[in-house]
Amino acid sequence: MLARLGFDRLIANAGYPGSEMVPATSAMLSLLALKLLDKERRSHIDDFNDDEALGVFAGLNVLPKKTFATDYSYRTGRDQQLGLLQGWVKALAPVMFPATEGFSLDFHPIPYRGDPAALDRHYLPRRGKAGASVLTFFALEQSSRCLCYANANLTRADQHGELMRFVEFWHEVIGSDPKWLYFDSKVVDYPELSRINQRKIHFVTIRRRGGAILRSLKQQPASAWKGSVIDIPKRCHTQIRYIEEVVRLRGYEGPIRQIAVTGLGRERPTLVLSNHFEETPRELIIRYAGRNRIEDGLGISVNFFHLDCLASEVRLNVGAIPKSGAEEEVYRLGYSTNPNTTDDPHPGRSPSWKCFWSRKNKWAGPSKSELESVNGPRALRRHLQRLWPSVNTNGSNV
Repeated sequence: MLARLGFDRLIANAGYPGSEMVPATSAMLSLLALKLLDKERRSHIDDFNDDEALGVFAGLNVLPKKTFATDYSYRTGRDQQLGLLQGWVKALAPVMFPATEGFSLDFHPIPYRGDPAALDRHYLPRRGKAGASVLTFFALEQSSRCLCYANANLTRADQHGELMRFVEFWHEVIGSDPKWLYFDSKVVDYPELSRINQRKIHFVTIRRRGGAILRSLKQQPASAWKGSVIDIPKRCHTQIRYIEEVVRLRGYEGPIRQIAVTGLGRERPTLVLSNHFEETPRELIIRYAGRNRIEDGLGISVNFFHLDCLASEVRLNVGAIPKSGAEEEVYRLGYSTNPNTTDDPHPGRSPSWKCFWSRKNKWAGPSKSELESVNGPRALRRHLQRLWPSVNTNGSNV
């Protein structure tokens, strides 16, 4: 599938560095293989110094040593990452999301456990407090759950402009702006929200609950609240009540639609904001509920691709964060193009791991002991052959 998408051509067009011994495509495939095998650090590449199968995957006899992998990370820059992202998304779009509807957007802080002198402090949900961290940004296509954009070179000063940078990125790749954007209240401020509205992009977000707003809602009579049902499968809270009104916000040009919702599992009402005045409140609430998929996707990437493993206080210089989107889609493509698998009977769930992982989140390929044994390369080749029967895993068609 990488050959079908022209992965070597994408690497060359992005301008990634290479050498006569280790071309750019082989270097990127080596780093890609390392993450696909659940290794946290680049230094762990030495665990596969004698693995011929992984060397064949990268177009080499064996994978490079850790000194090369570490050095290569610092030879790349943001321009090359963006070039690879643009080419990858453009080639992937007809396969994974031919009819793009909307994107879920979110920030994710990666905590740093060393000297915090050189880093900004951001709120860390797992710790429940602010701490030294590197701020990253992700954009996930809503229907296919594909990570389409990422940036790991953000500071507190420029984080509010990242959403518009994604819009410009998508416009350059596809030729048009996104139709819908879904994000929480911390992604952009109200002036930036007004810029999105001026570009005719529909959005659904939430508003921070102020004391005056809550007091005003408490004074509303019971007859002002309307009832509805959010029939999302396996949702615990389906009966909701809401009040809809048109408000004005400081820094936002023009009116905006506000929907106060109760019954979503929180004690206080949730304030939903949107610039789309035609859809019903129920439809807007269902649209925003789908934003949880990006949090699920980030959780998977943190657990499996080790996105929270920050090695230094330098903001990520290598395309590790953008590449994680490619890694996940390699899994997805492996499942979706395997003729021996059937369609997922639960399309609402995350189906991307079927090719290597079972429903119980267990490795479906060779065991660790098999991979580390003398017959490890042969076991991995057999597993790859089961996944992609059309691929010659002996090395002549990789």
